[in-house]
Amino acid sequence: MSKTFFGHSISTGTLYNIGQYAYNQLATFEDRLKALLSAALVAGFDETGMRIMAQGFWLHSCSTDHHTYYEVHAKRGKQAMDDIGILPNFEGVAVHDFWKSYYRYVCEHGLCNAHLLRELIFIKERFAYYYT
Repeated sequence: MSKTFFGHSISTGTLYNIGQYAYNQLATFEDRLKALLSAALVAGFDETGMRIMAQGFWLHSCSTDHHTYYEVHAKRGKQAMDDIGILPNFEGVAVHDFWKSYYRYVCEHGLCNAHLLRELIFIKERFAYYYT
């Protein structure tokens, strides 16, 4: 049993049912968001490693100026992107780092300035002694 803010007891089953209800209500929203992002003229794509209960996962993202979608997946590459279902249907400009998995999709590609800047800073710091 869990206690609420007001001191009432709530069973684990009730908490589970509330979670399932919310999940089911959001399924339509998730489908519509993925369709909206798939139809965007320009969208940014990225992924970053994370740990959940000491196990490695990948947090994938797709975003525009107005919408963002996140999904956790056990894989980083094309299998994950196919499972998520945005990039396989995307026909706009996909902005991303220079990772080869993105180039397996038939769309226009643009490179993310933040990723490019990070690479240039690395090159400058790594090879600065050659230029002094």
